[in-house]
Parts: sequence; structure tokens; C-alpha cells
Amino acid sequence: MRNITLLIIFAVLIYFAGFSQEMSLYGFYKEPGAPPADYLILGKMDPASGVVYEMDTIDQIYGYALGSSTYDQTNRYYIFKGLDTENAMKLISRDVVNQSTVHAPANDYTINDFQYDMNSQTLYAMGNYKSDSTLIDSLTGTYLYDYASRFMAINIENSEALELSLLPNLKAFPIGNSSFDSNSGRYFVCGQDSLFNTRLFVIDASTGQITSDVEISLSNDQYLNELEYNNEDNTLYGIFRDNSQGIMAMASVDVETGQINQLALLENAFAFTPGASVFDQMSQSFIFYYLTASNQWRILTYNVPQATITSDVATTGIFTEIEVDNSAYAVLKYGSTAVNEKVNIKDILSVFPNPASSGFTVYCEDQFTKIKIFDLTGKEIFNTHCEKTNEDIINSEAFLPGIYFVRVENDERVHTSKLVIE
Repeated sequence: MRNITLLIIFAVLIYFAGFSQEMSLYGFYKEPGAPPADYLILGKMDPASGVVYEMDTIDQIYGYALGSSTYDQTNRYYIFKGLDTENAMKLISRDVVNQSTVHAPANDYTINDFQYDMNSQTLYAMGNYKSDSTLIDSLTGTYLYDYASRFMAINIENSEALELSLLPNLKAFPIGNSSFDSNSGRYFVCGQDSLFNTRLFVIDASTGQITSDVEISLSNDQYLNELEYNNEDNTLYGIFRDNSQGIMAMASVDVETGQINQLALLENAFAFTPGASVFDQMSQSFIFYYLTASNQWRILTYNVPQATITSDVATTGIFTEIEVDNSAYAVLKYGSTAVNEKVNIKDILSVFPNPASSGFTVYCEDQFTKIKIFDLTGKEIFNTHCEKTNEDIINSEAFLPGIYFVRVENDERVHTSKLVIE
């Protein structure tokens, strides 16, 4: 009983005091002046130092779509649209722990601004559709098409898209201008309507209903970019730019009124690429990768509770499409609540009893050949090979109390589930 109490206290302290784990950023890394190659390098960076300390070479994929990356916090997959050496576009799920590609179905339609819901474990994205057409040449039957945006849920295993809603009033939006609220299942996207007014749309992801559509008051030289949602203070953040004044600043956005509140001037920031920001939920930090006027790439960390810039360091190379590993936070915030019973993750993988003490059973609908167990930092602490089976029993007496990830694998698929050891 004492162990259970200590575990609960420890988890609460982690959650509310802020867990001082190392922040891990992932993104495509390229050395300055490096020649074109037929592969991508997925780098892992420490934002406090700007050092890329791990590199994963993704063979036969040499390009990617801007604004197409996100991170599956449950399985620790970096997800993006990649172009292979046969010029075929694919939706790629890259396992950052094993440095292997898990899914890579073909994807030949427009999707971008990926957002992954840590709670429902669902991938969402924006696309476009033909909202109107005008006949411009009756002899040839030539039409001029007007496009608008649509909101979709995407199956990462086969790339199938489920259209959830149409946004005829959202004609265009800068890449990187979306975010997701995993508490309430809301997708945010900021763009322009047919009159070129900037609007913030809020979509209920479970129903596809547009719950809010507000105009953001900006002049011709002002912009709002790089939206990020803080699931702890339920606030939307972003980068405010005033090009006429040469200002770039951290800002918060009132999703009901569209009002922008500047928080901190980013004095060195001159430019950035789309997908240049992430939000680390555990440390409550907005992380921004930018370029200075002297052509130097830097990475900045803004701590929201402290309302201060905690680091701003130079980096080597170019680091694009950055994503942060919020897997530890996702487990603590949205993890399974079932106790001492079979718990299905997407009706495929079960670990029971959960919590466990002396041992537990792993059951999977797919037959598997390996079982691996990782701690919250991503360190592999257990690995066993087994004959092709659906079920195995693991002795956990040697495991310290805490939260773990159980992963089962075969030649084609990988499944992951959370486990609590008392």
C-alpha cells in the first residue's frame, strides 16, 4: 500500500510541479551547403543547447511537404508526407525509438497542417475542395475553379481520409497556422476569407462542427502565425508579426474574441520557415526556431508560467518541421484509467492487470514476435523474442514502480500500450 501511495504522490508532483525531463525535438536536419541527397535525416535536438545529438537516416525519401508533420505521442511516431525516389508521395509514420518506418501508404491528395489528438489518438488535417466554378470558355468547356478548405480525419495506416466538415469561408491559410486542444477535442486554424480578412476558426473534431469563426483585427502588415495550444492553461499562443514596425513577438490569442495579447518581443527574430514552433506541455514552454537578420539560425524557449525567455541559442545546420516529444505528458494527462482488467488500445493491444505488481499478460489481436518495454524517457529496459503468438506473460518483479510503455512487434506492424507498475 505504501508503494502505491508513493507512486501516486510522485505522479502528482511530476504533473503539477513540472517534470524536469530533457525536452526532445525532432525535425529534418541538413548541414549548410550540403548537396541534395536521396534520403532525409530526422534529427533529435536539445533546444536548451541547440545541439542535434541523434540522426536517423530515412532511406529512399528525399523530400517532404511543408506543414505536413506531427507527432503521435502514444506510439512515438514522427508523421509526415514524404516524397520517395520514385516521386511518389507517401504518408510516413517513423518510429523514433527504433528508427524504422512503420507505415508508408501512398498519399496523392492535398493534406497539410497535421494535428495529432493526444487524447483520442487521431490524426487530423486540412485539405481543399472546389467550392465554386465559373465557365470561362464554352467552346472548350474550360472552367475557373474557386477553392476552399475542408477538415479531415486521416488513417495513418492506409492514408484514407474522412471528410468531417467544409469551410467555404476559409479560402487560404499560411502553413503552420493550426493547433489542437486535446482537452476538448478542438482544432484551430487561422486564415483568410474571400475578402482577405484574417479569421480564426474553431472546429469540434468529434462532430466536424465549426463552433467559432471570429475575425482577428490585423492591419495589412500584421500577421499571426505558428499557433500552439497549451493544454494546461487552455490558451492559444502564436507568433505576432508587424512588418511595418519590424516587430516579432510571442503572443496569446483569445479564441472567443480574436484579441491578440503580446507577451514578449523576440528582438533577434527576422524570419522563420513554416512549422517552426512546438509546445512542450510538460515544461510549459513555447519553442520557436528562427533566422536572424545576420542569417544565423537560433532556437528560443519561452516559459509560459514564468513569462520569460529561458534560452535563446544558436544552432548549426537547418532544422525544419520540428515536433516535440510530449509522450510522458500524454500518459499522465490522458492515459488509460482502467484498473485490473483487460484494456484495449484501439481494440488491438491489451496489457492486464494494469496496474501490475508481480506480473502481467500481454495480449494482441495481431500475432507478434517481440515484446519491448520502455520507461518514460524512452529508454528500453526489457526486450524478449517469442514465437509467433497472440499472448505472453511477463514477470515484472524486477521493474521499479512507475509508468512504462509496452510495445509488441512483428514484421509488418507495431502496437504500443501504457503500463503502470506498482
